[in-house]
Amino acid sequence: MGQKGFWDFEERQQELLNKNKTLKYLNDIIPWELFRDELEGTSKNTEGTVSQ
Repeated sequence: MGQKGFWDFEERQQELLNKNKTLKYLNDIIPWELFRDELEGTSKNTEGTVSQ
């Protein structure tokens, strides 16, 4: 693969902006507090695997 040009950078920036808009939209419509207890109840044990 060759060196990335200016337009590659600009396209990548636009992709990131679009993803950010999607994440903001999801953040606005999902009531994250409803999942807090479940997420906080999940922790890593000593082997690094997820346990409940």
